[in-house]
Amino acid sequence: MTAIGGVLLKSGNILRRGDLARMEALLKPYGRDTSGLHIDRGSGFVRTLLRITPEDDFDRQPLKHSPSGLVMLFDGRLDNRSDLISSLKIDKASENRMADSEIALRAWLHWEDASLRRFVGDFSIACWQSSKRKLVLARDPLGARPLFWHYGSRGFVFGSMPKALFSQPGVPREVDSEAFACYIGTGALPENRTMYRSIQKVEPGEALVYENGQVRSTRFFDFDPRGQMNLPRDEDYVEAFKEIFEKSVSARLRCRGEVATQLSSGRDSSAVTAVAARLLQKQGKSLRAYTAVPRREFAGRAPRGHHADEGPLAGEVAQLFDNIQHILIETPRENPLQGLSEEIEVLDRYPLNPMNQGWINAINKGAEQRGVSVLLTGVFGNLTISHSGLTYLPWLLRHGKVFECWKELRAMKLGRQYRHVSWKWLIYLATAPFLPRKIWIAGERRRGAWIDSDSHCPLPQSILEEVQRGQSAKSMRVKMGSQSSWDNRSDTIASLKLMDCAEHSASANLFGLEHRDPTADRRLMEFCLAIPESQFLRRGETCSLLKRAMSGILPEAILESRSRGYQAADWLDRIGQPEDYRAALQTMRSHPTVSRLIDFNGLDEVIRAWEDGRIDEPGIKTSLRLKLLRGVAAGKFVQSVENNNRA
Repeated sequence: MTAIGGVLLKSGNILRRGDLARMEALLKPYGRDTSGLHIDRGSGFVRTLLRITPEDDFDRQPLKHSPSGLVMLFDGRLDNRSDLISSLKIDKASENRMADSEIALRAWLHWEDASLRRFVGDFSIACWQSSKRKLVLARDPLGARPLFWHYGSRGFVFGSMPKALFSQPGVPREVDSEAFACYIGTGALPENRTMYRSIQKVEPGEALVYENGQVRSTRFFDFDPRGQMNLPRDEDYVEAFKEIFEKSVSARLRCRGEVATQLSSGRDSSAVTAVAARLLQKQGKSLRAYTAVPRREFAGRAPRGHHADEGPLAGEVAQLFDNIQHILIETPRENPLQGLSEEIEVLDRYPLNPMNQGWINAINKGAEQRGVSVLLTGVFGNLTISHSGLTYLPWLLRHGKVFECWKELRAMKLGRQYRHVSWKWLIYLATAPFLPRKIWIAGERRRGAWIDSDSHCPLPQSILEEVQRGQSAKSMRVKMGSQSSWDNRSDTIASLKLMDCAEHSASANLFGLEHRDPTADRRLMEFCLAIPESQFLRRGETCSLLKRAMSGILPEAILESRSRGYQAADWLDRIGQPEDYRAALQTMRSHPTVSRLIDFNGLDEVIRAWEDGRIDEPGIKTSLRLKLLRGVAAGKFVQSVENNNRA
């Protein structure tokens, strides 16, 4: 993949090569293989490249089209290369000698910004037309690649990571306290905002235009909550799903190195692994499958409804294919404080779940050592291929289809999945979206699914209440602590706008890797949003579409699993000691911004409960992970930002 950046100065300011060279140096770790610069009359552009696809050998960015004065930077991968080449009438003989960036340039010259909607894949893009003094920045609809910008007195600056912007004079390095608090309190940032006061991000599916000193934005793509696909038979949906899912996986196998998967014991990664293995088998290629497991001496238990060791179930998937090499990765012994500063430096943000970074980095390192260049994941699977379909029940009630709802509930009660569940509980599933919130919360508590995120939040109470009163935070409750809904399509689309973790995608590039998620394919997402909810909950069976599609391909133990893998199950054994956290907090207390934004009294209470041996009391373990660990990570982030101004 590519890291990109650029500077457009206002008249009277001089762009020095050294300014651009600093930006290049900071982006170089994300594109280790080669780099390129272009400077022209107060504008400058930089690209650093990590060669992943075979066509990357022909990448010569920044791309310049002299007749139009266009300069393009393209970070990403086009999964519909052949379609674009055909539409653009490019000589087929040239296809294998054209980088994706060159195809993107040809498309832009032909369709201009209308080409954005035609691009299928993971990408961010910058197009500068010097004759019009117009810059367009854009990201793909699912936001796989990051892109940030700053507009100040000196001019306009953009880059793949915030650190690229801080390389330029006049870009202040300060925390945006409001956005920062919103992220801690809700798990998502307000639209366009970042945790830096002076920096904004290009949203997924957005085209940001800088022209004549003005900034405006437009949407070039939105998922349609009203889309509807109706096929004659149930079997037709299964066949259509299998075709588009295989296409999604196949598009992500194009690479110059080896392919691996992040294989858990869940349906999503198992389905991705199985389809990838079959496709690679036809090419005579192997597939490495990495599974994170607890250390051998771990003797603890996972919470109810979860299993601690994902190795055995993942192994059942791997054993079905001769070309899969299954590799178990034990979680590292280091506590999450070790390496936290380095993680913040790489991400330009703090990790939301510090306990998971250990096994994630261990898999990345293992893949890098074995020559892997693509690691397949299934992060978006819950929103696409393995949607449970339970929202179909309240959907039926909402549309007055009471008898149909009763038939589905009866099928659930008679089926193998819910036969031991009481009628009271089944009726609760159907009516939950319509219940008063207090009753809904009581029901969630009763089934052990409710986490009072407010009580485990590291923000001071006054700031948390302020966040919850904010309009931007209210729109985010769909992600954290929101009541179940009858409108799955609208909620899924809203969630997509909040699932922006592109910095994590970019951080994999430091290991020479590209993370690719077939379950985040735009075409697959549109398909899953358009088909009837009855295809996901069918005859009393949840996740019905995926189960039918993967029947005979995945083990029944995977398809019918009643529990979920518990990531970093041995976290309590390697969290470190209370004194480690007291020492970390002590260094933060005197920092004016940290002391205002972090609830030190609340964190001290968690440490005292830990020291007093009250770890098994209700809520203490949750507070350790969600309040203490997250609070320390957030505080360290603020320290790293405001104690180190490199502008």
